Amino acid sequence: MPAPIIEARGVSKSFFGNPVLRDVSIALAPGRIHALLGENGAGKSTLINLLSGALVPDSGTIEIDGKPHASLTPAEARRAGVAVVQQELSLTSQLSIAENIGLGAYPRRLGLIDYGTLAERARAVCDMVGLDEDLARPV
Repeated sequence: MPAPIIEARGVSKSFFGNPVLRDVSIALAPGRIHALLGENGAGKSTLINLLSGALVPDSGTIEIDGKPHASLTPAEARRAGVAVVQQELSLTSQLSIAENIGLGAYPRRLGLIDYGTLAERARAVCDMVGLDEDLARPV
């Protein structure tokens, strides 16, 4: 297995004194698709939020490419290739299929959305799952 792109070691997180994660460790390899499964309240969303920089752990370390990050930001995680597909099942009807696929991670050029790259990335994702749709049409 290749070296992990992101790794959490012994991370813990509590909210209002209620421990949600205790001493959790996980290593995620680049170029792989990872799934996190568990019962409601198991801490899945909290762990994903820690790995993506949306939350800071109370203890433990998070490393990207072997470098520790005391307070990982979402921008740092994205630059390292860490992307999160949320569990949200609703789509934004005003946006195209490609825009919905890229929602929250639009490629940019000169501060503007790079629609060409967005379309290429959306097509690659659709090809992976066998979806042949006009990605420019609204949802």
